[in-house]
Amino acid sequence: MAQKKKSKKSVKKKTVKKAVKKKATRKKSTPKKTRKSKARPASESNMAEAKMAIELDRYIRAAAPSPEIPESKSARSKKKFTFKNLFIALCVTILLCLVLLVSKNRASLPEENGKIEVKGIHDKVTILRDDLGMPLVDAANEDDMFFGAGYTMASDRLWQMHIFRLLAQGRMSELAGSAMIDVDKFMRTMQIKHIIDRLFSGLDSRYKRPLESFSRGVNYYIQSHKSLSLPFILTMSEPEEFKPVDCGYIFALLVMGLSANQVEELFYLAASEVLGPERAAYLVPVYHDEPLSFDEVEKFSQAIAVHNDAARYLQQWQKTNAFFKIGLPASNNFAIAPARTKNHATIVANDTHIPISMPSIWYMIHTRSPGYDSAGVTVAGVPYVLLGYNGHIAWGATMVEADSQDFFVEKLKTIRGKTQYLYKGKWHAVTEKEETIKVRFGKDVKFTIQGTNHGPLAGQAIEELKNSDKVPVLPQPVKAKYALAHKWSAADGEDAAIGIYQMNKAKTMSEFREALSHIHTLYVNIVYGDKDNIGWQVVGKIPVRKKGTGQLPSPGWSGEYDWSGYLDFYSQPWLINPARNFLVTANERTVPRDHPVHITSAWFSPERAERMTAILEKNPEVDFAAARSLQLDRISLMGIKTAAMLKKEYGRINQKISLLREDEKAKAGQALRIMSGFDGDMNKESSPGALAGAFYHFFTRNTVLDELGPDEGPLWKSFLATNERSYAAPQDHLLVRFDSPFFDNIHTVIKEDRYDILALSLLQAYEFCEDKMGKEAASWKWSDIMKIHWI
Repeated sequence: MAQKKKSKKSVKKKTVKKAVKKKATRKKSTPKKTRKSKARPASESNMAEAKMAIELDRYIRAAAPSPEIPESKSARSKKKFTFKNLFIALCVTILLCLVLLVSKNRASLPEENGKIEVKGIHDKVTILRDDLGMPLVDAANEDDMFFGAGYTMASDRLWQMHIFRLLAQGRMSELAGSAMIDVDKFMRTMQIKHIIDRLFSGLDSRYKRPLESFSRGVNYYIQSHKSLSLPFILTMSEPEEFKPVDCGYIFALLVMGLSANQVEELFYLAASEVLGPERAAYLVPVYHDEPLSFDEVEKFSQAIAVHNDAARYLQQWQKTNAFFKIGLPASNNFAIAPARTKNHATIVANDTHIPISMPSIWYMIHTRSPGYDSAGVTVAGVPYVLLGYNGHIAWGATMVEADSQDFFVEKLKTIRGKTQYLYKGKWHAVTEKEETIKVRFGKDVKFTIQGTNHGPLAGQAIEELKNSDKVPVLPQPVKAKYALAHKWSAADGEDAAIGIYQMNKAKTMSEFREALSHIHTLYVNIVYGDKDNIGWQVVGKIPVRKKGTGQLPSPGWSGEYDWSGYLDFYSQPWLINPARNFLVTANERTVPRDHPVHITSAWFSPERAERMTAILEKNPEVDFAAARSLQLDRISLMGIKTAAMLKKEYGRINQKISLLREDEKAKAGQALRIMSGFDGDMNKESSPGALAGAFYHFFTRNTVLDELGPDEGPLWKSFLATNERSYAAPQDHLLVRFDSPFFDNIHTVIKEDRYDILALSLLQAYEFCEDKMGKEAASWKWSDIMKIHWI
């Protein structure tokens, strides 16, 4: 393993001592001499604000109307003069408010230097930060180390931690008012608080202790800092006491974001109403070398009755996901054994591809005490490193895409005023749990969560959403004979508080794998290695179904599609020291097509894993530079496969291009020539890369938008959300599913085929690039159309 060198010049030091007085005192830090400018001392700042107030008073007095102005002055002039004064006063008031906000925000920033005397720790805790601000928390014992980690994390991310725990518990309305009521209903239906409270109550005290120490550190920061960050000021809110169980809520939120495979089930329900069950199956494809799941479709006749609930539930998921958007499977990792590296040292690399957010989902930290030394990333509010290096073992993760959530269609009826559901020929009363949502600036909202043996009824999260601006373009909810129950593996237990703590302390490969066995609901491919070995393990309890794959909703009343349990951890896919001396995962199918246990039907596309494998196979002596280059690689195998397909079908596509108008033939033909010779390089300067990106966009729209539109409609948005999460219909139709019925545009008289769609998409892509980047194709750049927009 490469060792990191610490720069003495870049280190900022802060020491925390055991308190010797009842009240904590803080020494003022001295600005570094190397700084180009010094912050104004507090006394100077106060004098400046006072002087500004005096000058403002003088200005207003000088500008005030003179009592000696003749009465004959026109009323219009007086009004203009008065308006001018009011406008000036308003501007100055706004300026003063901004100065005050900036001042308060600066006061909330963490201390960079100095000592703080703290009551509640046993020995000295030292907090160092490098040039990037990444903290090292160094302590003489674990209790103080976790206390310091809590204090440090709160100083950097207290607002984020506050939002995460409110969101996980379904309490956002307490902060944001009635706009968040539907989100809170959704989260309470997911029952994170109920699940974590039950698990935490039975957690061994050995594993509660680190969370308690961490929470004390967070709370000490809150108590000792009266000036909190700007979001607290703007929302006029204060953080409540942080509790150990809050760590569990936040971790469960991470788990939920990485386990949302129910999205494709919800889309299928909505699409079936429009397209019919069999036709809709083409848009929820299995992997590229497998047949479509028509066996899954056959169980489905009654499920259409709940499509309204499904569509609304999906919208609620998408709205909630906006606050914690992580569930996009685009990660990669690899581990290379010493026998294949230049310096005979194990290399472990990971890129989790979490969507860009401000602040980031990940929080970088290094925690160290005797017997504990771990550095890497975690989530704000979780004290343990989730991905990193502990001095003995390094590890990284990608999403497995395991199918850990199922929807069951339940038959309901009312018997003597009580809702009942049918199961194995008998009617059973649904469970009921009353919930009260406290609403800021409004009245409390009460609602009931009903459930069956399969889980909570999903419709309860959205049954009261009758406002059309919250649920656009959808029919109003109606009383139905059927309802959706949501089953999630998290309801059956989680020991991650044990497993992740043990991962951070593991010294051997076997100890590390044993630690992984305690993680039940975080479904990831872990690649890991020590100085001599590499390994791969699928983590998370894999549901075993009596019948079916769970890819699409199942009838709940018969019991034949129930879960019979979970695959034993030691029977899950894993490898230690493979013969080729490297391991790669990138959300692709990592098991053979005929693997005996169904893990998922929603593997992501294989091209990234194929690309990494091809490069590593050619390099028998990988070094740091080569590993870094692989992480930064921009070659798209999907682009190369598309070019090969276009080259093979060149003649058929050209025939369709010849039917276009004269002014369009040249453009479409030039697009075909460029694309059929594309080398897959998606660097930011790439002209063919820009055309390829536009081509994929228009091919997708031309293939299915006519049947799923309009653009702003919920069905099209649901389709796009499904495509983000797995091997998807656009790629499937472009390279594999040539017999699909979707190539025909339902709005035209003629019957289009695949070649019509290819020709039209090439033309539109070329015209789009011309419009955005000019007539000269050589000047087009991928970076000019592929941008991130902050909203």
